[in-house]
Amino acid sequence: METLHILEVELYGDTGILPGAAEFAAAYEPYRPGPPLTNFVFPDGAALESALADLAARALAYQHIYTFKFRRAELLDYPGFGFGLPCLYDVLLGEQVNLNALKKREMALDYASGRLVFAARIRDAIAPFIADAHWRALESAAGQWFSLEVQATLRDPLVILQPFEVTENAQRPGTYRLIYDGRAVISERDIETLRRCGLCYADRMTVNGVTLPRHPMPLLASGRLLHALHPFLKGRDKTEFSALLTASHPLAQAADTTTNNAGGA
Repeated sequence: METLHILEVELYGDTGILPGAAEFAAAYEPYRPGPPLTNFVFPDGAALESALADLAARALAYQHIYTFKFRRAELLDYPGFGFGLPCLYDVLLGEQVNLNALKKREMALDYASGRLVFAARIRDAIAPFIADAHWRALESAAGQWFSLEVQATLRDPLVILQPFEVTENAQRPGTYRLIYDGRAVISERDIETLRRCGLCYADRMTVNGVTLPRHPMPLLASGRLLHALHPFLKGRDKTEFSALLTASHPLAQAADTTTNNAGGA
């Protein structure tokens, strides 16, 4: 597993580029995906430490976001991931698959029903790794399709180490949406829950010591399931997944005090 650090830097203010921002951008140009962007991507190491020190010296605000890259072989034994299936409208019309809505995808989340939809070959690949879920054959104008209702949820809330924004969901009062730095910690007993079920939802999160109900609930996948699914994650089915951390992982020990500086971001 490789850790990548994304620094979202506040380069511009109301009147244009901020003092010190042009010099910072020039110094770390090799780590910038493109000139219009304000993010810089670093691996672990000296360049990252230099950039963090430089941001502090120039009093530039930023957010520090963590992402993790895996080789396929590393997925197999990893405890779990957030699994970002595309959420699409009108994938299911009753029990009929709407192929026009899928636009040549072979998997998606139907917005209205909350059911996951898979082509038969993907269902065959992942079904051996799924428990506590209900498969249902669907009608289709082409090919075999199945929906999946995931019933399992984690027993413990995910612990969010560094939130950026927590807002109440206007469409579902009493639940909350979240933007955070990419680090979410799963409990030891829920590692086993996820390994057994293959797919489950995280319905709660703990932020700054307070546990809140979350909606929409993130879907989580075991490493074994994503290992089986990996050959299909390409083209229109290239799906985002984010690594969960165990409590013993070095990045899970404490919130990152360098996430916001110079008055925050």
